[in-house]
Amino acid sequence: MIHRHTNDRIKIANQQLIKQNNLTLVFNLINRLEPISRVKLARLTHLSPTTISSLVEELIEEKLVMEIGAGETTSSGRKPIMLKINQNSGFVISIELKAGKISGGAYDLKCNEILRKSVTGHDLSALGDHLIRFCEILMDESKLKKENLLGISLGIPGVINFNDYTVVSSTVIERLHTNKTFYKEVDQFYKDVPILMENESCFAAYAEHIIARNNKDEDIILIDINEGVGCGIIIDDNIYKGAFGIAGELGHMVIDMHGRQCECGNRGCLETSVSVPAIVQRAAEVSARQKSGAFYDLIQTGDAPTFDLLLKAFQEDDPVVIENVNYAADCLAVGINNLVNLLDIRQIIISGDITKIGDLFIHRVKDKIKQMAFELYGDKIEVNYSTLGNDTVELGGARYMLDNIFEPKPGFAEQGI
Repeated sequence: MIHRHTNDRIKIANQQLIKQNNLTLVFNLINRLEPISRVKLARLTHLSPTTISSLVEELIEEKLVMEIGAGETTSSGRKPIMLKINQNSGFVISIELKAGKISGGAYDLKCNEILRKSVTGHDLSALGDHLIRFCEILMDESKLKKENLLGISLGIPGVINFNDYTVVSSTVIERLHTNKTFYKEVDQFYKDVPILMENESCFAAYAEHIIARNNKDEDIILIDINEGVGCGIIIDDNIYKGAFGIAGELGHMVIDMHGRQCECGNRGCLETSVSVPAIVQRAAEVSARQKSGAFYDLIQTGDAPTFDLLLKAFQEDDPVVIENVNYAADCLAVGINNLVNLLDIRQIIISGDITKIGDLFIHRVKDKIKQMAFELYGDKIEVNYSTLGNDTVELGGARYMLDNIFEPKPGFAEQGI
């Protein structure tokens, strides 16, 4: 938002925003439709030929776009000069923060991976330094020049306060909210490029929509189930955040007021029934009481109950494990049905470790939804597993950065006018 007190300054700020939006629009059209001419860009954007020429020249001057010669024409006039992205002229870095782990990669302007790596172990109090060092290592190992860095995306497993870019809470990384400066440290170190921070599930949803589903003209909800339960909502081709930036906190939707205590402080949150640790814990408790079954036998060897052991017992048709997996699927179906009733979005994508359970889990979810949903749309709700791999968050963060490549840094209006 603009916080200046004079009309002249507000006008200048608005002009800068309009130009940046137009630059992003033109860059994205060239990126997706290349090779393309200035004439076609003007027709698609409804901007004047003069404005298009000015924007294109700026992109060429920044070496982000290049001319590749004349194209074909159906008229007898001069052939148009075609444009394409100079994909090796710049790069973005996209990072996913996990419990005890930082993973991420460098991507060129076509969102092709240049280098991807991960490091384990980090001091939470020095998280800003760790993130900066990780970025520097990525650039050093891939021999990329810092002056060609166009932006950094941070995917965070938590609720973000977008007023000051701090983490409000995280049920995945304990005490993440106590570090109030890591974003600002990264932002100040890379002071010439934008730093985008989003909930990791939002980046995963964006990747699913733009890359896996090829930007289909339909809204989607992605539910990511691992240590916690995250949710990203894509409406009109963009991440939907809501008034306070917390839209999609499905994991903390209460479905049982008398249920288990959640780390957020409430009882009966969906996360207490559907997350991977919740399923393992519940199955282990029931197995211990009954003192029977494949899962019970596996954990009697002295190994702590793990998801891998649960999956092994599931494949051996352990009735306790099957019952608890079905219970999780039913709870997830309740959450999805609530979302559909609220948002009227019918494309639901499930990602994360939960997908390792396989088809029986998602078939159970679909069947339960059909039982609960209104007859009007019950058979039209589509629930599918994600088709992307383990780097979905990083890939989505990179794509989102490229699609918002000229977005100003936070507070730009106050700093730049």
